[in-house]
Amino acid sequence: MASLSLILSCEYAGNQVPIRYRGLFPTDEILNSPEGWDEGALDITVALSEALDVSCFTHQTTRLLVDVNQSLSNPHLFSVFTTGLGDEDKQLLLDKYYFPYRLRVEHALAMLPKPVVHLSIRSLPPAFQERIYLTDIGIVFDSQRTFEKTMALQLMSSLEQALGDFRIEFKDSAENATDGFTAYLRTRFSEEEYLGITIEINQKLLTPETIDKVTTALSFSLLALRG
Repeated sequence: MASLSLILSCEYAGNQVPIRYRGLFPTDEILNSPEGWDEGALDITVALSEALDVSCFTHQTTRLLVDVNQSLSNPHLFSVFTTGLGDEDKQLLLDKYYFPYRLRVEHALAMLPKPVVHLSIRSLPPAFQERIYLTDIGIVFDSQRTFEKTMALQLMSSLEQALGDFRIEFKDSAENATDGFTAYLRTRFSEEEYLGITIEINQKLLTPETIDKVTTALSFSLLALRG
């Protein structure tokens, strides 16, 4: 797998709210919760971008306005705070935040030499709303795309060698019909052109020391796979 291009993105990098929409959120509590953003994901994304010297795209407006990681038909595209807005206001959110972010990433992918590995970086809380996340690092891929599956397997093997005490697991998006930005991008690029892999990192690992350890392991693994 030589001559791979690489690009990073982080769809839930922040919990910022433009002034005109502050009134939708009575307190900051919901914005600071896992519903508002993926805490620490931005740190991992930027650190990887610097270590690998590759472009990264980050969306730092809270997903509670509009979720740039979901398809237009997804019922969770708008949150409980924005789903009651009128059609004109919803379209404004799409035009202002949703389409510009996704088009920037898609355009960058189109311009890079193929094949391109796209890593979408996420963080998940150890526990939230009765859900328990035991995995330390999750690797999400589409098993129906042979090239992508091979890359995910090699990435997992490399990470297991570097992070032997971490619980690293696969998640097959094809099995669960997972919606998301990478799923959309697979419809735009062939499997020979595009490999979309989501990296999920447990937020319990996001101390400065562990961020450095995980970033170093991911960097070395990706450099080796790029050839």
